[in-house]
Amino acid sequence: MEIVSSVGLMLFDSAGRLLLLRELESKLHYGKVAGMLSVPIETVEQGEVPSQTLRRLLIEEVGVPFSGRIDFFKRLYIKLNYAYTERIFVYSGVCGSSFVAQPKDTDIEYFGWMLPRDIIDLDPGQTRLEVDEILCVYLSR
Repeated sequence: MEIVSSVGLMLFDSAGRLLLLRELESKLHYGKVAGMLSVPIETVEQGEVPSQTLRRLLIEEVGVPFSGRIDFFKRLYIKLNYAYTERIFVYSGVCGSSFVAQPKDTDIEYFGWMLPRDIIDLDPGQTRLEVDEILCVYLSR
């Protein structure tokens, strides 16, 4: 089993809603299917440490300057499928309610904001596996 490292960001607005992006491309080997909703997640590239990947994630997936505070939340291990386990370094931050992400990556688009409990209640397959795992840990703290 291969372990893939990534960084995820739970970016909340002042009402406690979570920023969601929509996947535009499928990467089935990672369990990602076009149309799924996700929080910003970026794979750690060779030679990077998670804090560098977080900075790249903000540029590529959030796409607009973010001046708020971002804190490390938790490191999780998520089994994506029979071949891959993801080690994901999850960060959390808060921004204003008028904030709109403008992703630079062409494989995602801005979707909007939802409360964490409402995201978990979506039908299976509507969100990336990582999102449900992250939110279950977040809500159980």
